Amino acid sequence: MMRKFRLIEATVWLLFSFLLMGSQMKLGPEQKLLQVFHSVGGRPELYVLHFGSRTPDAMTKERMDQLAGKLQVSLGTASLKKNAETDGIRYTATGWIAPDLLVQWVMINDEPSSDKVRPYLSLQLIGKGEPGADFAKARDRCTKVLRENGIIPSYHFSVQGTASVGHTDAENLLTRVTRMLKAREVEEMRTDRTISLSLFSPLLSSGIRTGGGVMNVQVAARMNHDTHRLILTLGTPIITIEY
Repeated sequence: MMRKFRLIEATVWLLFSFLLMGSQMKLGPEQKLLQVFHSVGGRPELYVLHFGSRTPDAMTKERMDQLAGKLQVSLGTASLKKNAETDGIRYTATGWIAPDLLVQWVMINDEPSSDKVRPYLSLQLIGKGEPGADFAKARDRCTKVLRENGIIPSYHFSVQGTASVGHTDAENLLTRVTRMLKAREVEEMRTDRTISLSLFSPLLSSGIRTGGGVMNVQVAARMNHDTHRLILTLGTPIITIEY
């Protein structure tokens, strides 16, 4: 009987181990982009997680004040400002949610004369270097805060850094990224200094529709002639930082 029990116990632990390994292999969109970034020789220097949308429900000015106060407390932002500007009443706040990781949010009531409005809320996590445990915790914290206030977040993630020129150029670099993502091109933009591609990758979920079709990842590269390095930027579903 004891031997049978130990056999069952070992089988359960074996199944649990396989499930755990499987869950670790299912990378999120941020991890997938970082994996590609490193694989092509990139060094992350800046990353941004962005949420932007109108609130699902209309609310009074008093309710907006309450929501702004909850965001300030829950996200630990040290300052909260409320100003009347050309685009409406704007709430803004910033603070350090972790070392080298800034959180900032803006809420805009662009119809201040109306009794009830669905304000636009924008929230960003801005970090330097390589995203780590602090970023994962901060992301979960932002998600929890938004959900507690009836908002289901859908994030945009962008990472930017440099890649040594070596034996490659911008064209070759973007080709390698496209192949690693198993992606097809949807749209492209080219200038004298920058190449930007909008792609659809089966390795990433969701997407947005543009004139060329559905896309869920953008990649851009430009040469920094002062440092002789390529500036590489990846974003899903779109790049939300300057490149």
